[in-house]
Amino acid sequence: MSIEIRVLTAAEMEKLLPRFAEILCESVLSGASMHFLADITQESAKDFWRGVLEKAQSNSVRVLGAFVEGVLAGTVTLVLDTPPNQQHRADVSKLLVSSQYRRRGIARALMSELENVAQEAKRRLLVLDTGSGSGAEFLYLELGWIKVGEIPRYSLEMNGELLASSYFYKELTSPNESA
Repeated sequence: MSIEIRVLTAAEMEKLLPRFAEILCESVLSGASMHFLADITQESAKDFWRGVLEKAQSNSVRVLGAFVEGVLAGTVTLVLDTPPNQQHRADVSKLLVSSQYRRRGIARALMSELENVAQEAKRRLLVLDTGSGSGAEFLYLELGWIKVGEIPRYSLEMNGELLASSYFYKELTSPNESA
């Protein structure tokens, strides 16, 4: 299986909106903590991605897509819109892989390429959060991310129970290296 990963243009994202929405809905309905609940619809998912598309047009985010045989199989977003005193860092958001493509290294490949894109954008520190105890949490640990803590009862799971959120960072350069 060949995986192609690239930063998507706003035009590509617009054409792929239905697929982005499908992957987001599938991820949420399978229990991923993605800021949505069980009442997510294709239309609300498309609205979310339309907002991301607008940010991509203004270069405040970079959206990476992973393609398998031309099909969008996964995505991750690098958020570059940071305050003036934090231009050295970026946030990582919405690492999603369609269920039919999971366990094939796509999430790892997306995160690896995301680090390259971040370095090209002169970002040296990445931060993210994820549901505590999730598969994503274990993936980030395996990829060398540092867990700095956990906030209990941070967000609602689909069943209405409160879920803790874990916070991570990863430095892309040596801490002793100058800007």
